[in-house]
Parts: sequence; C-alpha cells; structure tokens
Amino acid sequence: MKLESGGYELGPDLPADEPTREALSLLIENTCLFSDLLLRLPEQLTGRLAARRDWELVYRWSLGLVRDLTFLEGATLRLLHLAAQEVGLVKRDPDYRNPYRTERKPQKRFEEPPPVVKKVKKKVKRGPKMSHVEL
Repeated sequence: MKLESGGYELGPDLPADEPTREALSLLIENTCLFSDLLLRLPEQLTGRLAARRDWELVYRWSLGLVRDLTFLEGATLRLLHLAAQEVGLVKRDPDYRNPYRTERKPQKRFEEPPPVVKKVKKKVKRGPKMSHVEL
C-alpha cells in the first residue's frame, strides 16, 4: 500500500510527497463515505462485512487509522466515532442509538388468528314503493 511504502507516520501534518498525500486523502474520503453508508444502511452493510472477513479487516484498519489523525475535526470525528461504535471497534456509549436501524420485535411462533368479524345485514324498510311505470 502506498501509505505503508511511503513511510507515512501519523502526525499533525499531511505527508510531504504527493503520492502519499493522495493515498491518504483517498483513504480518508473512502472511509468517511463507507462510514456514512454503514450508519444509514446498518443491516445490509454489517451483514456484508460479516460475510467478507477481509473487507471487515480493511475497514477496521482504515477506520482506526483515520480516527487517529489529528487534523480532522467536528462532524467528521463524530461520524467516525459513531461508525466505530456500530461495528464494535469501540465500546458503545449508553445513549448510543442508530435511528436508521430498525428494531425488530420478536415474532410469536404461533399467533392467535384475528377474531372473525360477522357481516351486518342491512334491514330493508317495508312499505309502499314506487313502480317503474310511474317514472
């Protein structure tokens, strides 16, 4: 990888050489994009990460590296922290809740069928009626 072969070490500044700086910016951009998708589509992406262990390892590595960068701030750090909680990289805060994750109620195995509703018969009024001839 270009970051490892370029000899980049974490610090307060960007790397000096252009290829390493380009590789770092792509890593930051792609990690933030995937983190945003992970938070918005948690069921789909956590399932895919669990199925592909190599993807999960690469994502966890990149998430850890990008979270340790000192020049990121604000909403980006919050996004990365929430994503790290979602994948279990860090311990979840007690008040952590992903609003995009759907809560599934445990289904009963044998549910009682709904009660049968009887149809109500309309009562027809008896009495004199107009015939078709009078129209």
